[in-house]
Amino acid sequence: MHHAQDIYSLTDFKANAKEHLERLHSTGRPEVLTVNGKAEAVV
Repeated sequence: MHHAQDIYSLTDFKANAKEHLERLHSTGRPEVLTVNGKAEAVV
């Protein structure tokens, strides 16, 4: 189950990739990336 704070738009991920990668490394939790409000990828 993913928490709301682990869901981001693909646009936000691309614009802030460094911060996302740092958060992924520090928390170890996956992030769900959305396109047009629909889940498209899990990183």
